[in-house]
Amino acid sequence: MLKDTNTSRLPAIIREFWAVGGYFDPRTVGQILIDSLDPRTRGSKQLSERELAIIKLIGQGASNYEIANELNISPHTVKFHITSLLRRFDVRRHAELVKMAMDRQLMP
Repeated sequence: MLKDTNTSRLPAIIREFWAVGGYFDPRTVGQILIDSLDPRTRGSKQLSERELAIIKLIGQGASNYEIANELNISPHTVKFHITSLLRRFDVRRHAELVKMAMDRQLMP
């Protein structure tokens, strides 16, 4: 149940929960279905903190070397993460990766 659900729907939601053992707001289920059909969204909810930090730093214009220094990891590790992210979201450029993250509201 979402926070903005009208309280007048609460009795019906409770009955459904009791009858079937669960309840999902139709808006949530719809978005989950849309996300499952779009190959670019697969795995987007499973970004690690490090992957998200790397995407944010790319968005700020940092080089692989600068990202490595900021996160105290090797430039090779940064390159590995970026390559993995590019493949996961089926994009070719860093800018496309940042745009995808912003479109999916994974970063401001």
